[in-house]
Amino acid sequence: MTRSAVEPYRRAGTRPLGVPVERWPAGGYDVAVVGAGVIGAACALACAQRGLSVVVLERGAVAGGTTGAGEGNLLVSDRPPGPLLDLALLSNRRWAALAAELADRYGGFELEHKGGLVLAGTAAELAALQATAAGQAGAGVEVEHVGPDRLAEWEPQLRPGLAGGMAYRQDMQLQPARAAAVLLAAARDAGARVLTRTPLVGVQTRPDGSLAAVRTPAGPIPAAALVDAAGAWAGEVAALASTPAGTPVPVPVQPRRGFVLVTEPLPPMIRHKVYAFGYLDDVASGGAGLRYSPVVEGTPSGTVLIGATRELVGFDRRIDGRAVQALAAGAIELFPVLAEVRAIRVYPGFRPFSPDHLPIIGPDPRLPWFVHAHGHEGAGIGLAPATGSLVSQILAGDEPAVDLRPFRPQRFTDDTAPDREPRPAAVPPPPRRAVPEAAAAPPRPQDATRTAEAPPSAAQGPVLRDRRMPRLPARRERPARRAGLPAAGHRRRRRPDRRPATARGTAETTAAAGTACGGPAGGRRRRRARRPSRGCRGCGPRCPGAGAGRRSDPGRSVPPPTRGRSGSRPPPQPASRTPAASGPHRAADHVPTGPSRSGRRAGRHPASAAGGPRRPNVRSGARGTGARPGGA
Repeated sequence: MTRSAVEPYRRAGTRPLGVPVERWPAGGYDVAVVGAGVIGAACALACAQRGLSVVVLERGAVAGGTTGAGEGNLLVSDRPPGPLLDLALLSNRRWAALAAELADRYGGFELEHKGGLVLAGTAAELAALQATAAGQAGAGVEVEHVGPDRLAEWEPQLRPGLAGGMAYRQDMQLQPARAAAVLLAAARDAGARVLTRTPLVGVQTRPDGSLAAVRTPAGPIPAAALVDAAGAWAGEVAALASTPAGTPVPVPVQPRRGFVLVTEPLPPMIRHKVYAFGYLDDVASGGAGLRYSPVVEGTPSGTVLIGATRELVGFDRRIDGRAVQALAAGAIELFPVLAEVRAIRVYPGFRPFSPDHLPIIGPDPRLPWFVHAHGHEGAGIGLAPATGSLVSQILAGDEPAVDLRPFRPQRFTDDTAPDREPRPAAVPPPPRRAVPEAAAAPPRPQDATRTAEAPPSAAQGPVLRDRRMPRLPARRERPARRAGLPAAGHRRRRRPDRRPATARGTAETTAAAGTACGGPAGGRRRRRARRPSRGCRGCGPRCPGAGAGRRSDPGRSVPPPTRGRSGSRPPPQPASRTPAASGPHRAADHVPTGPSRSGRRAGRHPASAAGGPRRPNVRSGARGTGARPGGA
């Protein structure tokens, strides 16, 4: 590649193969965002549009976590009046503006203004739904009552007998993974840098407590602020941001698993996002048990997405048969036509669950350079633009567009003062030795188990070894018998045998092994031979005494294979093409020609020295036995 061809990549900061060059802007980045999901992408775009230098760190791929497993719901119908509904309305307006702004350049993200339909099966559910809708209408939500006689106009495939429902025209849907990719592409064009496969492993601070750099496996990256947009994994990022000067406030964010059932592509039959009234109760619930309610919606590709389940089981990705059956049964109950439709897949996802069902947005009261942006549970995709705008306003020093007090991180603790000092540890940790970053070894399996059961205090930093597990005394080694030999009780490690199974076994050759054709036979050997012989000049690979010639054979013409400095074997010498006389072979005719590739074992030829039925040998022109090697 010429210098002129490399120059554009060099100016762009990347190598021709897309490998990033370790070069940061002068003074480092203003913001480092952890997480390349839709929340992290929205934060990166909003900060870059405000003129801040941004770097995004993602340990996996773009939208590889909760975003990639979402349905893409942008809802206002499932939120009661309050701060979360105000945030949802702001975010919906922002999504519509982003779609119009980015569609021409990046192709859009399949935004559909389809609207939502919430169904009530009984008169009691309908009354409760109407009361909720009245409060939502007072907050600015466009809602319309749909009687049982009009349900068929909205969804012709609905089952009859429902009590009615409420229609929300502001509900929308998009493709979440596409939306995250588009937002990140726009952020790159605004000056941001996205580093995938680059996890956060720690932070570096200055003596005054401010952030100096974020640590990655590729080295430290200078940054002045850190945004935690890791979703259900936000607690791990907060633990990595702990420093001797302080730790972030503990946030009780847990993964709440849910399943999505996907059908085969169908003709358009479901026009809106349709879900039952019980979905509102499930969203507001906080129990750990399995909860499910039917949520059905179509996609532009023709598939139908069926949800939704909720349960607190940690990061367990196993498919629960009960949950999948409940999803299918609930969807068929609303749309009987789906009973004849095949499901093509089911996949899990993990919502970042907070106990009060409100996201955690704002600066940390203990570490002002650490900003929280997580805990949205199932509304993260819908609330992403508003969250990104709030984070950019916080970092730029502007007044937030909405009141952040309901979303402040310290609401789960008694930390009320922003300048509260970090709490001292109950037991001061012992001083740690400074271990070079490159020399730090990964924890042993028992250390990882202990760390998961009882994580250390954040002031201790990352666990280098388990101090609570006593070390066993070292095994005393007896002196070696002779100089240069390993100590007694230690066995020399053997090289693994990678030959085919037919070529393995002990290399015990006897005098009888070579009498099949009268060729010479080596003495008894207990070592494992490296490779069998190719045979003799007369027979080639089909020699009755193939495998009898070993390194101990006096008539071997090729020395044993040796390894040079490069570790490669020399190529075997080709076998001679000189034809041999027919009939029983003589001992002088049997001269091994090199390592065998046939995989035959020594002394296994079935033919006798007196001859037998023979057939021509294609390689050497000699006649060999007609029996199959290894036969009886």
